[in-house]
Amino acid sequence: MSLQKTLFGKLLLLTLAMVILLGSLVSVVLYHSGLDSAQAVIRNKNLAAAHHIRGYVQPLRSVVQYLAAEDFVREAMDTDYRDESRLLELFRVLQDANPTIHFIFAAYEDGRLVINDYVPPPGFDPRVRPWYEAGVRAGPALSGGIPYREIKSDEWLVSFSQVLLDEDGGLRGVVAIDALVDAVMEVIGARDPSFTTARNLVLDHEGRILFHAQDGLIGTRFAGWDSLAPMVGEGSGQRFLEVDQRTWMVQFIHEEPLNWTVVTMVEKREVLLPIMWRILQSVAVVLCIALLLSAFMARNLSAHIVGPLRLLEQRVRDVVDGKALGQTRKSVPLAELKNEIGTISQAIEAVTEHALYQKNQELQRNNALLERLSQTDSMTGLMNRRKMNEQLEQEYSRVCRYQGTFVLMLFDIDHFKQINDTHGHHVGDLVLQELAALVRGMVRATDSVARWGGEEFLILFPETDQAAAMVIAEKIRAAIAAHRFPVPRPVTVSIGICQHRPDTSLQELLIAADKLLYQAKSGGRNRICVGDSE
Repeated sequence: MSLQKTLFGKLLLLTLAMVILLGSLVSVVLYHSGLDSAQAVIRNKNLAAAHHIRGYVQPLRSVVQYLAAEDFVREAMDTDYRDESRLLELFRVLQDANPTIHFIFAAYEDGRLVINDYVPPPGFDPRVRPWYEAGVRAGPALSGGIPYREIKSDEWLVSFSQVLLDEDGGLRGVVAIDALVDAVMEVIGARDPSFTTARNLVLDHEGRILFHAQDGLIGTRFAGWDSLAPMVGEGSGQRFLEVDQRTWMVQFIHEEPLNWTVVTMVEKREVLLPIMWRILQSVAVVLCIALLLSAFMARNLSAHIVGPLRLLEQRVRDVVDGKALGQTRKSVPLAELKNEIGTISQAIEAVTEHALYQKNQELQRNNALLERLSQTDSMTGLMNRRKMNEQLEQEYSRVCRYQGTFVLMLFDIDHFKQINDTHGHHVGDLVLQELAALVRGMVRATDSVARWGGEEFLILFPETDQAAAMVIAEKIRAAIAAHRFPVPRPVTVSIGICQHRPDTSLQELLIAADKLLYQAKSGGRNRICVGDSE
C-alpha cells in the first residue's frame, strides 16, 4: 500500500476544523442568547422594583399634595388659631389609612411643629431640618424624597414635603410625611435566585442613594453615578459599568415625576459565568465528536501506516542507543514491507547502523572521560575540591548514622609563593605534582587525598582516630622534608589535624582544621598541630 493513505489524516484535520467551526458558531449563538436571557431577567427585576417603589411612593405624595392644598392646614400658623385638634385628627386618620406612614407633620415659619405622638427634643427647630429645607427649595412643587436620620430614634426615614403658601405666595410653612425606609427594603433587598449578586437601589437627581439594602449607604453618592448620569435622560437602559473596581451589568429606569432613578445591578462575572459554562459544555461535546472521529480514522490508518512507522521509529532508537545489528527487536520485518516505509527502513539499516553504533560508543567513552575530569585536579591527578566535598558528605553521613569517626588532615606547602616568584610557575607546578605523587603513595587505599586549593591539600582518614592519623601525618611531613624537589632548597609543609566529634558539623571541622594549619604556620612551619579529640 502507498503512503498516500496519509491523505486520510488531512481529511481528519478537515473534519476537526469543520467541527470546531460548528462549535464556534454554536458558542456565539449560546453567548448572545444567554446574554439576552440574562438581560431580560435583570430588566424584569428592575421593572418590578420600579413598579413597587412607584406604588409605595405615589400614595405618600398624594397625601402631601392634599394637605398642602387645604386652607386650614395653612391657617394653623395664625396666632389666633389655637385648636390643633382638627389638624392632628386629620393626620391620625391619614396615618391609619396608610400603614407605611410613620409621621405626618406640619412646621411653620414661627418654629412651631404640629405632630402626633412625638415630643421634639429641647432646642428642636424644624426649619433647619432637611425635609423642611428640601420643601422650601422645591416649592411650590412637591420635593423629592430625601433620606435622613430621626434625631431621637436615629432611624433612617424618607421624607416628602411641600411648602404651605398664603394667598400672596408667601411662605407659611412646610407639610411633610415621613416613612420608614424599612418599608421598601423588603422590595429593594429581595434576593433573586437567578443572581446572588443582584441588588436594587434608588438614586435622586444628584446620584445620592435614597434606598439601599445596606442602610449605611443611604445618603451617600453612588460610585457609578458619573458614568450613569449621562444616560439617565434616555429614560431607561442597560450598560456595563465599573463600580467599586468591579464590572456590573446595570439596568435603570428614570421615574420622571419623582426625578428618581431605580437601578438594578448584577455583577458581570455572575452573568457571564453560566453562559461560559454552557459554551464550555458545547465545546466539550464538539471535542467528543472530534475525538470519536479521530479514533475511528486512527483505527483504520494504524494498521497500514502508523503501526509500521512506530516500528521504524523504534528501530532507529535502538540503533541510536548503541544496539548493534542482531540486538534490536524485529517483531515485524520492516524491510519486507512493499511501500515507502520498507524502502526507508532498508536505507536506514544500510547507512546508519554501524556508523551510529560507533558514534554512540565514542560518546560513551567521552562521557566517561568528562566524568573523570570533572572529579580530578588536572595539575596533580588528585581528587578536586568538588569530588572531595562529595566524599566528605558521604563519610560524615556514615559516621553520624553508625557512630564511627574520621580525621581530617589539612596541609599547606610552606613559602610556596617564594618558589613561584624565584623559580617560576612551571617549577612550582612540578613541586605540586611531585608532592601529590609522594603523598598518594603514603596513604592507605581507603584514604582520600584532594588538592583543596592552590598549595593546600586535604586528606580524609575514615575509621581512624587522631593518634593513628598523627602517625601517618608525621611520616608524610618527614618524607616531604627529606624529598629532593626541583628547587635548591628544602620543601616543607605545615599540617593541621582535626578528629570528628559528635557535636560538630562538617563545616566546623573544616574550619577547625584550617585554624590548626595556620597555627602550625604561626608556630614556625614544618610542623603538625593537632586539635582536641575529646
